[in-house]
Amino acid sequence: TKCFFKATLHAWEQLGFPKSKEDPRKEMESMDITLMLDKRKEATDDKDMLHLGQNIMFLGSVLINLEHFDKALECYRFSNIIFQARYGPDHLTIAENLHQCGFILETLSGSPSYQNQLDEAHDLLTEALRIRKLHLVESHPDLEETMLCLGRVHHKLGHRRNALNFLTGAVRARDARLGRRNARLDDADALLQVGQLQQQSGNLRQSLSSFEDCLHIRQEFLGQDHPSCGELLFFIGNLLREAGDLDLAQER
Repeated sequence: TKCFFKATLHAWEQLGFPKSKEDPRKEMESMDITLMLDKRKEATDDKDMLHLGQNIMFLGSVLINLEHFDKALECYRFSNIIFQARYGPDHLTIAENLHQCGFILETLSGSPSYQNQLDEAHDLLTEALRIRKLHLVESHPDLEETMLCLGRVHHKLGHRRNALNFLTGAVRARDARLGRRNARLDDADALLQVGQLQQQSGNLRQSLSSFEDCLHIRQEFLGQDHPSCGELLFFIGNLLREAGDLDLAQER
C-alpha cells in the first residue's frame, strides 16, 4: 500500500497537479479528473505533449492497481487521444492503451453503470490484439493477456466458441512459454472458464482435465483447504455425475 501511495504522489507531481495535505487517492474520488487533465493539456507545450501522455498513462496504471477503475479509465481514454495524434493507429503504445481500456470495461461489466459496455470492450481488445500481432512474436506475454481478456469478454457476451478459442489459445501459449510449473493464479481462473465452456459444449473429458489443472494450481497457491479448491471439487463432482461416473463423483 505504501508503494502505491508513493506511486500516486509521484504521478500526481509529474502531472503538475497542486500539492495537497490530503491523500491524493482520496482526493481523486471526488474530483473531475478529465477536467483537470484538460487544463493540464492546455498549459503544455507541443514538444512536451508526449511526455504528458506518458505521465497520464502512468497515473492510469497506478489507479488500476488501487482499483480506482473508473478514474483509471478516464486517464487511459485521455492519454489515448494524445498518442493517437502523435503516433497514428498502429503503435504499440496505442495497443497497450486500448488493452487497458478494454480490461477495465470488462472488469467493471458487473456494475450497473458499465454492464452495457462489453461490446466496446470487445472492439477495443480486438484492435489491441491486431496491433500487437503486427509487432510482437506469437509467444509474447502481451498477446496472451489480450487473448485472455478477449476470451472473458466473449464468455460474458455468450459467444461460447470464440471465448473457448481465445482462452484456450492463451493458456496453451503460456504453457508453451513458461510450462505449467510456472503457472500463476490467474492461469487457474482461465482454466476454470475453459473447463466450464468445454462442459457446456459437451466436451466432458477435456473439461475434467481443465478443472483438474485449475485445482492443482489453486492448491499449490492457496492450499488444499481453501474455499476456492472446494468449489473446484464441487464442479468436478458435478461433471463426473453428468458423465455417469457416480462412484468417482461421490469420492470427490
